[in-house]
Amino acid sequence: EKHVYVWKYYMDREQQSAELLEHSFQPPEDMQQQVWRVSWNLTGTALAASYDDGRVCVWASDFKGRWQREATLPSPPSPDTTKD
Repeated sequence: EKHVYVWKYYMDREQQSAELLEHSFQPPEDMQQQVWRVSWNLTGTALAASYDDGRVCVWASDFKGRWQREATLPSPPSPDTTKD
């Protein structure tokens, strides 16, 4: 899958429910790679997703719960395998 979807899960003593957040975390148009891993910060206000080409997208939520992509980090350089 090329998008990240987030579910909000609710649980109390009587019932459990889940809802899909309206926001789909989509990578930039030029990134059509598969998602490899996602990670949240401790407060749940930032999400990072790494893609199979090595790039990472970071999204952040404002105080009203609106999400926006904050950064797209380039893939790290390949190790130099042509050393003498």
